[in-house]
Amino acid sequence: MKYLTSQEYNTILLAIDSSTDFIVHGRSKKKEFYETLFNKLFNVTQEDMLNKVYQEEINKPISKS
Repeated sequence: MKYLTSQEYNTILLAIDSSTDFIVHGRSKKKEFYETLFNKLFNVTQEDMLNKVYQEEINKPISKS
């Protein structure tokens, strides 16, 4: 598992939040799509935080595809 730094996380979040598709469809037609996207990308469990040695580097985990 690779963990995002806060800068990487903020960059991805800004890219999604400022995309035309999210602005136009993110709260209506594609609401479920974006909710799933945010839940999959930006979900940290307490176990994730406790298992990581360098906790100051953790912001949000992403899994290898």
